[in-house]
Amino acid sequence: MTEREIIVYFEGLEDKDWTLPVTLKWNVKDVVAHMIGWTELDVASLEEIEKTTTLPWRQGGFDVHKYNDQSVAKYSKATPEELIDIWVKLLDKREGLVESV
Repeated sequence: MTEREIIVYFEGLEDKDWTLPVTLKWNVKDVVAHMIGWTELDVASLEEIEKTTTLPWRQGGFDVHKYNDQSVAKYSKATPEELIDIWVKLLDKREGLVESV
């Protein structure tokens, strides 16, 4: 399943579904924010590679748990529709960067 197929699934959810728990810590909306955060980081990494040819951010000392929490907090006020829109725009941008690298 691609991210775009996952987005289609999320677009079909009702408002009440976005608050359903997925884990002890996160609900559906939090999971989407987490996915957006990683897509956002992919975009930033590809932009950096394109400019400087440096290695990706995944090299040493990166706290994935802290990053996950930051992504969830960053998008906590966004509506489900806003989250989907942000994610689609980031996917489009990432695909363009992948083609250019």
